[in-house]
Amino acid sequence: MTSESLVFPTGPAPAVSWNKVVAEPHPQAWFPGMKGLRRVYWQDGQFWLGYLEQFPDYITRGESQEDLREHLRDLYADWSGGHIPAVRKLAELEVA
Repeated sequence: MTSESLVFPTGPAPAVSWNKVVAEPHPQAWFPGMKGLRRVYWQDGQFWLGYLEQFPDYITRGESQEDLREHLRDLYADWSGGHIPAVRKLAELEVA
C-alpha cells in the first residue's frame, strides 16, 4: 500500500454527501476465477474514497477512480492473504 492510501480500521465512515455514493459490482478481472466484489465509492474534494461492501470498516482513497480501484485491490489482497488480523466481514444470514 502506498502513502496515498488511508485506512480507517474502526469507527464510522467520514461524513459524505450520500447522493454521490455509488455501489457497483467489480469486474471479474480483479482476481482470476473471482466472481467480483461490490464496492462503494464517492468523490470528496479532489479524492475518490471507497470500500468493499464485504469489508465496510476499511476505507481507502485514490486520486482517480482507477487509483482507488488499485488501492481496493491491494486491501483485498492483504485481507485474503491473512495480513490484516481480526477483519470484520459483512455476510447474509438465511432464515426460514
